[in-house]
Amino acid sequence: MTFNFLKVSCLVITLSFTYCATICAQVHKEETHLRSKQIVINSFEWTFDKTTGIARASIIIANNSELEIKSITALFTGQAKNGVILQSSGIRTIRRKSVTESILPDETKTIVIDKVFKNQQLATLNLIQLEIVYANGSVEFIK
Repeated sequence: MTFNFLKVSCLVITLSFTYCATICAQVHKEETHLRSKQIVINSFEWTFDKTTGIARASIIIANNSELEIKSITALFTGQAKNGVILQSSGIRTIRRKSVTESILPDETKTIVIDKVFKNQQLATLNLIQLEIVYANGSVEFIK
């Protein structure tokens, strides 16, 4: 009798751990899926207003669902097409600008970035890196 009780107890404990592990794995998988969601960027262009010091990134995103941008961080190295240097020494982060716009599939949006850093030493480089942080994950695009 005691032996059967121990077998049943062990079985119940094993099933409980298996169930908990399965639930935890599903939750972790869903969180990872949200964090690692990839977004296709069709085109990407910068314009820079020398008088106001404002850089604008025009982005066309192709995706099947609507995305809400929570914040945007831009890292600039080198120079833009119009020759304006957008980076100080090392990789500096532009001040974050919070936006609550939605991007629909294949829709063009212009995102305003508050401030850029200038440095003549990086004129030979031609790299612009943009990171957009979404409500459901993030994507990094390097041009």
